[in-house]
Amino acid sequence: MRQLLLIGFLLLGPQTWAAGQLNLCKIDTDAAPWMLKDGVGLNNVLLSMVEKKLAMRFDIEALPWKRCLAAVAAGTKDGALSASFNAERNGFALFPMQADGKTPDANRRIMFESYSLYRRKGDPLSWDGSKLTGMKPGGFVAIQLGYSISKDLQQMGVPYEESEKSVAPLLRKLEHKLVDAVATLTNDGDSGITALRLQGVIERIEPPLVRKPYFLIFSRAAKLPTELPGRVWAALEEARESPEYLTTVRQHGYLGTP
Repeated sequence: MRQLLLIGFLLLGPQTWAAGQLNLCKIDTDAAPWMLKDGVGLNNVLLSMVEKKLAMRFDIEALPWKRCLAAVAAGTKDGALSASFNAERNGFALFPMQADGKTPDANRRIMFESYSLYRRKGDPLSWDGSKLTGMKPGGFVAIQLGYSISKDLQQMGVPYEESEKSVAPLLRKLEHKLVDAVATLTNDGDSGITALRLQGVIERIEPPLVRKPYFLIFSRAAKLPTELPGRVWAALEEARESPEYLTTVRQHGYLGTP
């Protein structure tokens, strides 16, 4: 299915840069507090500030995450938000990089976010920051489709399965003992537990699995002006550190470093 989507996008071909407008995509599920389907997430606030500074417009389409990344790879979307760095994505997308050309520049991120593990209360599953213990033979961690935590779990030697595009069905599977654990974005997991009223059934394991910077990425295949990504990343950094934005972050109840 993924290959068919990519072939379809390739047949459409890369789009030509329309001056003053960037055509982006994002995930089509809520990722509180950053991206919400009603358009009032913190990423929307940040991009609105960049639009005003650069006198340009972001046209953002909500898509399933794998489809969004396929569109960026094919050049039918100028870019996507928000994506963490890995070698596969770096092959088809531009990330802001440090001087060494190998390490992403976290100063030009959209935000920081962590992934955490969730288990049923009373289960022996444990994570000490480097090793996962207590998983039953044949067990696995459930994750969302296309999420970068798959690469981290693979490197840790932890068995996993991608099966849903949103966190709620995964938490339900965990509730009914169909999976051993769920690995997801910490804010998503916490919000999902509250929304489903599973506080008495499921708990988050400390410490987080990993904490990553997330970026607005640009398609290598799209016909964009060479200097454009750098201008946008610089404006994002300035807006993200502004008192106006930091006040909005606190008003959304987020207490960490955005």
